Amino acid sequence: MTTSSRVTHWIGAILAPIAFSGCATIMDGSTQQVSFQSTPDGATVTLGGQAIGKTPITTTLKKRGAQPLIFSKDGYKTISLRMDTRLDGWFWGNILFGGFIGSTTDGLSGAVNEYSPGQYLVSLQPEGSGPLEGSISRQARDKAREFIIIGYRNIVKDLQARKGEYLTSLLEILNVPTADQSVAISKLDSLAKVYTNIPEFAERVLDLFMKIQSPPPAKEPPPQVPRGSTVGEQLGNLQHGDVVRIKLKDSTSVEGSVIEYHSSILWLMTSTGKIWKSTQDIVAVELLPQ
Repeated sequence: MTTSSRVTHWIGAILAPIAFSGCATIMDGSTQQVSFQSTPDGATVTLGGQAIGKTPITTTLKKRGAQPLIFSKDGYKTISLRMDTRLDGWFWGNILFGGFIGSTTDGLSGAVNEYSPGQYLVSLQPEGSGPLEGSISRQARDKAREFIIIGYRNIVKDLQARKGEYLTSLLEILNVPTADQSVAISKLDSLAKVYTNIPEFAERVLDLFMKIQSPPPAKEPPPQVPRGSTVGEQLGNLQHGDVVRIKLKDSTSVEGSVIEYHSSILWLMTSTGKIWKSTQDIVAVELLPQ
């Protein structure tokens, strides 16, 4: 055997196992760790028709093609997504080093696919609410901030192309309706150009799309009229301690708690002290919540 043939035989002995075992399968494996989060927590994650757990959950999945992904929780709208995949970078290494035999092996093992992105975060909307009616919680903002900071480079890249998996996920997290997404992308792109500091960019995005709403003030129940067809009967049905507003003939009104009603005289304890009013001076009575 010549020197040239011995070298060729030696190189072939090294490349043969790579070609038949599948380069990506060895180097990158046929599984991938993927995280699922939701706001609020406790949503059931169903992938490809099989429930895999409740959020928050990080699990190792076998790499496969695109699959339906569903987040569901009692009392909230179900969110259905497609868990997209992209071609694993090691697949091209197979073609270069192992030829199509190794590439075929990867296709069979699933290592040719890679889930992208590897982190999914959704904001669930209560049943019966519109797309923007749900209040924004601090937990939702915190999770959105984490997604923006971790995926910043991919988000900016997607903004330049005006499409991409990370941008789609971000719009979903921000609850941007489909009809408004083109305008939202332009706003996000402008923010990315002005605020190059990653945490500051995240805060500006949250302030624009996920501002925490103060709860509306509690509505006081409307005043009620005491039982009775006349003012005298209504005054007679008042109880000690009832809070009332009485309207007088001179168009003024007085609020206070009832001390007693006796001999056509109503005694009240007001903020300025004890007073009395005659039935003849009272034109209306309202019961107020205590």
